[in-house]
Amino acid sequence: MLKRLNCEVVGPFATTKEALTALETEQVDAGLLDFTLRGGTSEPVAVALQADDRPFVLLTGHAAKVTFPDVFSDAIRLIKPITMENLQETLDKVRLKIRG
Repeated sequence: MLKRLNCEVVGPFATTKEALTALETEQVDAGLLDFTLRGGTSEPVAVALQADDRPFVLLTGHAAKVTFPDVFSDAIRLIKPITMENLQETLDKVRLKIRG
């Protein structure tokens, strides 16, 4: 879906370690983070992105009433299941953040 919306995709990554390594070795402008990863959560990835002032989207199947760690408080949220339309709207918001 992301490639169809003209995004360059780095990943997907199943673990926090893989994602953090990619942040160090690849050019990543923004992140699309599923909260739950194999063996943990994407919280350390969100912290790393936030530290570098890179926007990210929290992709989750959890209802809005679930409490996430503070690093996700200002994140754009995309609730599963996603459609092309709501993914496009979300990416437009991310691109605005990147441009500043």
